[in-house]
This record gives sequence, C-alpha cells and structure tokens, in this order.
Amino acid sequence: MFTPQSVRVRAHAQYTCTVAPGRTVPAAGSLDVLAPGTACLALTHPGGTETVEYADGARSVIVYDSSTTERVAGALFTRLTGQVTEGRGKGLPAQRTADLLPGDLPTECLGSGIRESSGSVQLEAHL
Repeated sequence: MFTPQSVRVRAHAQYTCTVAPGRTVPAAGSLDVLAPGTACLALTHPGGTETVEYADGARSVIVYDSSTTERVAGALFTRLTGQVTEGRGKGLPAQRTADLLPGDLPTECLGSGIRESSGSVQLEAHL
C-alpha cells in the first residue's frame, strides 16, 4: 500500500472572519480536494475548492492550485494557495494553512484509511 493513489479529502472548518476594520463575522468553510499521487507518508499536490459561507449571508469560492505539505511525527502541516474566484473578495489571493493531527494512527492509511483529523486552520484572503 505504499503505491501512490488518488485521494479525495473533504474538510469542514469554522472561521471568524474580519470583513472590515473592527467588523468580524462567523463563517463556515467546506473544502474538497483531490490529491493525486498520495501515499501514507505524504499528501502530494493537492488542489481543490473551498466554499466559505458567512453568517451575514455572503459567500466566497476559493480555488487552490498549489500546495506544500509536510508530515512530522504523525502531524500533517499543509498550506494551500490560490485565489477567490467568486463572491466576497473575488480576485484576491488566498492562503489556507492547516496543522492537523489524525484521529487514527497514521498507519491506518495502510488499511481502511484515515477517516478523521482535527487541528487548527487559518484562512487568509487579502491584498
């Protein structure tokens, strides 16, 4: 099972977003990533789309087209970069960083797969 395979990753995050100086709104993001060439020790070349729904009714669609990923002692550190293509912030560059710990042992990827991870996520879209 060390042969690289295509993997689909779906993630949900809760954000507190600054939408104007001194004004924040809660938001929820749903990320869908297809990572071709992924093996147990590395998540390679993920690119995907995140839809962010803001509590004030606005939304943003972000397309990520590049990434860096590193696994250290079971933790996964990922940075996705791309651009806001629709909605609030359209045209702005975006960066999503995540520090994740698997809910299962990292060796679970050899069998049933890792079903859940948790950690911290930061999303930035600004000039």
